[in-house]
Order: sequence, then structure tokens, then C-alpha cells
Amino acid sequence: MIDLVKPFHVGLVVPDVAEAMDTYSKAMGVTWYKKQYLELDILVDGAVVSTSVHFNYTVEGPVQLELCSGPAGSFWDPAAHEGLNHVGYWTDDFDSDIAKLMSQGWRMRNAGVGEEGKPAAFAYVISPQNHQVEIIDEAMRPIFENWYAGGDFGLPSA
Repeated sequence: MIDLVKPFHVGLVVPDVAEAMDTYSKAMGVTWYKKQYLELDILVDGAVVSTSVHFNYTVEGPVQLELCSGPAGSFWDPAAHEGLNHVGYWTDDFDSDIAKLMSQGWRMRNAGVGEEGKPAAFAYVISPQNHQVEIIDEAMRPIFENWYAGGDFGLPSA
């Protein structure tokens, strides 16, 4: 279940992740994990789309700042989506939470690709008021912990 009073990150789309890291470090004294680059497949309207994203999170929390940037035409394209992009939450019941939100008028923007082409690992969903939320399956927590410990971030394969 999603605990809406406990977001774990706020995502900003920026033109240059490294430059934004420097800006926020100087202004707020935050530190960063190792910057990541992923090439990934996502679900968009039931179709698999290949894209990429540069991203990083602050070490400090409990609500971390995420900076992300992607290629032209992507969901992380700064020319189209620069600024506050989403609030991220963990869920311990990914499938049920997605179904519940969809039944309440939310819509799926994109998601990780799971078995049989179903949403998995993460999903960006849009509220009826047009606010974007990223839901991340608790099963992803070990991937984040590996990254936080100095490793690379790697999505599970479908």
C-alpha cells in the first residue's frame, strides 16, 4: 500500500544532471550518490518503448531529491518537462495499488516492463487533477541499496 504521508523522493527534470547537482550542492549543502545512466524499455499505452535517462539522488533525506534528464521526446526531456516532475513513493503491493488508482480515474503514463508485458518495478501515474506520482515496488529496494552502497543501479529484466 502507498503511504501518501511518506514520500521518499521528489523528482526534478533538469537539462544537465551534473550541473544541477553542483547547483543544489552549493545552495543546500547536499551530497549525491554516483550519477547513473540507464537505457531501459518502458510501457507506454501498452507498447514497449526504448529510452534512456541520466539520474541521481541526494544522500540526504528522509525525502530525497532526484535529478533526471532524458533525450528529446522522452518523459525526462527537459525541453518539454523541465522542473518539478513527480513525487515518488514505495509500495509493498504494486499490482493492487496500480489497479486501485486506475479504478479511481488515474491514468498510467509509463511503467517498467514486466512479465507478459505488464507494468513492473515502477510506474508513473497521473491523478485526475493531472499530478504525477511515481510508484516504486518495494522489490526494487535492494537495487537502490546496492547503488547507495557504491554500486550501479540496474533494473531487473523482464
